[in-house]
Amino acid sequence: MELHRAVVHVLNKQRLEDGTSPPATITLRPAVLPAGDQLTSLVSRLRTLYNSKTGRGYGTFNPDQVAYPLSALMADYANPGWDFLGFTHGAMQVLKQRIDQAALATGGYIFFAHYVEGEDAFMLIASLKNRPGLVFNDQLELANQQHIDLDHLHEMARVNLTGWSAGVDRYLSFAKRRSSTDDFTRYFREFIGCNEFTQSKALTRGLLEALQLYVSQDDVTPEERQRRRQIVYDYCEEKRVAGERISLQALSGRLSDDAPQAFLDFVNQQADLAVADDFEPDPSVYRTLRRISGGDKGIRVSFDADLIGKRVFFDSEQKALIMRDLPPALLRQVEEF
Repeated sequence: MELHRAVVHVLNKQRLEDGTSPPATITLRPAVLPAGDQLTSLVSRLRTLYNSKTGRGYGTFNPDQVAYPLSALMADYANPGWDFLGFTHGAMQVLKQRIDQAALATGGYIFFAHYVEGEDAFMLIASLKNRPGLVFNDQLELANQQHIDLDHLHEMARVNLTGWSAGVDRYLSFAKRRSSTDDFTRYFREFIGCNEFTQSKALTRGLLEALQLYVSQDDVTPEERQRRRQIVYDYCEEKRVAGERISLQALSGRLSDDAPQAFLDFVNQQADLAVADDFEPDPSVYRTLRRISGGDKGIRVSFDADLIGKRVFFDSEQKALIMRDLPPALLRQVEEF
């Protein structure tokens, strides 16, 4: 990771005992944070924490840049003369307007970081808070000291700026609680201007893409690959019948009793994957785990997935399927033609 620049501002908002909340105020830092190991370490910690979160949503910027102006403020990020600090000052004004409409939300330190990872540029925006802690002072006595709370991260968003410019899908992601109507989540998502990507077919397809990478690892036997596919199919079908939503945490636990976090950790460590949490599974997609079918105008093929390697074989060089023990009725039709 290469950190380009970062800055932090303060959003002050209190919640009174009577349930009311006075208007928020902001305190702006006049210059970017100085580069150094501590700052790079903080951004790395935030990236790691974000990648390990079980709940993330994905989406795109709302095209209405009047109502949701954040995307317009960062549109010129690739311009060498782009005013990063000015962007963050403008963003804080937008955030103040949004949080004033959320009675239960409180303020914090709003951290902005512009960095490059691999070949892609990212913008990270996080709401951080301090928490009390204990340290030993120079007199070897216990003393209270405030620390940045990195154990609880509920308001954070990350924009793949390169992907956004290239027009890819789901370039915008955000930390997501299980309750999408949460007052905290809503105000921050509206500040970002995110249209959450909720199409179940595409989200289910993303899950299956992650599963395919997961089961294609070198140490996974064909039998284990099929077992894991069956587990995912059964879980998706169970949730569909019950009218419930997919939980990556729960699914990961089912895939392995010995390593219940393994699939979840794998998904979160893949920068190219956009696997959402908390969505309705689409049966037309996940049923491909049980049955493979396809064709064109002149041919149609369909068979159970567990027949691969048993009665159905794929010749990758010839791009050909070889089928054995064909049904007698089908054999007769071919022989008599």
